Amino acid sequence: MAPEPTVDSLGDLLGDADRPLVASPLPRAASARGRLVGGFPAALRPAPRSRVETSSVSPADDRLQVALVGTTTLAPARVLLDYRTRLGRRGMVEQATTPPTAAGSQAAALQRGRSTVTITVTRQGSRTTYSVIASLHTGRE
Repeated sequence: MAPEPTVDSLGDLLGDADRPLVASPLPRAASARGRLVGGFPAALRPAPRSRVETSSVSPADDRLQVALVGTTTLAPARVLLDYRTRLGRRGMVEQATTPPTAAGSQAAALQRGRSTVTITVTRQGSRTTYSVIASLHTGRE
């Protein structure tokens, strides 16, 4: 049995399926090592007990491209469960076709309207490395 997902905000508890994942004005393009960049979407924050390796945001018109690489001691399935739960509460639906992955990796792809998020996880010894890649659109999708 999987552990209960964490609840970090009222939005996590009630769900925010109708609220945009990002809103205008979009943040400026930025990247960082060892921390989240300013303007990083809260819905895509790192999994619990994670260390941020790199993060970035890149706006274009009504779209924000987002990337995150993190490491954690959580099992790959727990990292995927955390994102599936959080993003499901935001109205994202997992796609039936799993994205291709390297041997030993697992992945999930979620979509809401034109917004997409792909999470890839790989166990390396006692640590799990994961990446989150997203293309998020502002407003009603």
